[in-house]
Amino acid sequence: SNYLNHFCLAGINYRKSDVNVRGKFSLTTEQCEQLLKEAVAKCFPGAFVISTCNRTEIYGISPSPKDLIELLCLHSQGRIKDFLEQGYTYQGLDAVEHLFKVAAGLDSQIVGDHEVLGQIKMAAKFAKERGCINNFMERIVNFAIQSSKKIKTETPMRFF
Repeated sequence: SNYLNHFCLAGINYRKSDVNVRGKFSLTTEQCEQLLKEAVAKCFPGAFVISTCNRTEIYGISPSPKDLIELLCLHSQGRIKDFLEQGYTYQGLDAVEHLFKVAAGLDSQIVGDHEVLGQIKMAAKFAKERGCINNFMERIVNFAIQSSKKIKTETPMRFF
């Protein structure tokens, strides 16, 4: 569907950014709320935000990830210049794949991180309660959650 091509994310995480810069992009609950309100006002069909000590990511349905970078910089202390140096964006299937990796804990400092799944569920619920999750996004989030559980139950964790 067209939604898939326009499914984007803009994020910054522990891999490429230093703690100080990452801290500037982190969002309080209040800021998340404002950001989602603006996403609705700008007629994005869907958006949700994950903000933890290791990462801040905005997922949204928009013509370009640039829109998400602008939203992020507007509602955080982060600057576009810093984002372009240390952040990342994905679009379409690449964005879906990234969400699946995050949900499965494969993009975490501790591989197999279980907390991140709860954070995604909370982020989606928070956005849904504010009218920011359309059916397409809800399906993608649910797939990511299911696949994460499948990976966890079927993959022997031999990292210890």
